[in-house]
Amino acid sequence: MPDIKLIVSDLDGTLLDSGKRIPQKNLDAVRFAAAHGARFTICTGRPVSMAQVFVKLADVSVPIIGCNGSLVYDAAAGRVLKSESFDRETLAALTEFSLKHGLDYLAYTADTVYHSAVSRRIEVFKAYNTYAAQQGCGPVVMEQIHDGQELLQKDIVKILITELHGQDLRLMSDFLQEFPQVTCAPSMADVLDLTPAGACKGSAVVWLADYLGIAMDAVCVCGDTTNDISMMKAAGYSVCMANGTDDAKQAAGYVTKADNNAAGFAEGILHMWGTEWD
Repeated sequence: MPDIKLIVSDLDGTLLDSGKRIPQKNLDAVRFAAAHGARFTICTGRPVSMAQVFVKLADVSVPIIGCNGSLVYDAAAGRVLKSESFDRETLAALTEFSLKHGLDYLAYTADTVYHSAVSRRIEVFKAYNTYAAQQGCGPVVMEQIHDGQELLQKDIVKILITELHGQDLRLMSDFLQEFPQVTCAPSMADVLDLTPAGACKGSAVVWLADYLGIAMDAVCVCGDTTNDISMMKAAGYSVCMANGTDDAKQAAGYVTKADNNAAGFAEGILHMWGTEWD
């Protein structure tokens, strides 16, 4: 029997299906793990406010990780435990460049998502808010960026660039060569997650495990893409979904046969205990 004390899961492409819902088998797997002594939490690129529905549905009591590792948030207490933000000079340069080139640009604080006027990605947040209201959860707060100056007084913990014109990600990647203090990782095929240097899912999981008094060799992480690799490398156990990227599959200890639409998360968790669903 594995000595797993903490399970940390990515949301999109892992715990959630393509309809952005948690399959019942995945919820059952969370409860199975709890019955075997393993606590459960979420580690996502989303802002923490955009994970509250899933915190509620999965009965998460452990602090969650948001913004690709820049935030650790105690949802029960409603407070930030750990936060890393961009320095003002770097933030100003990234914002000016993005607005100048008409990029689909989102900037996250602990409680608000700021978006460029041309952003299409913000529609995802609007759709989440509709779902959250149906589940009795609060909305993501959204504000449009005007000239970018309004961001310079904010603690921006993550920037998201979504492909809009066909060359935006390459353009931003080239620009980022001037900023070694920025961590950049794709979280989906058409987006780049930018976080302050050193802020990633792996470092956040290590911090959380230490906060909870749990050794990393007793942590199991589940993910599906490049920005999950840092936590896969840090944990004692790691699972990648069948729909995962090749680099994430190579980093994981176990790759599921089922994808996220067929409860691959549940398969991976039960595999850790040497069992499977009937």
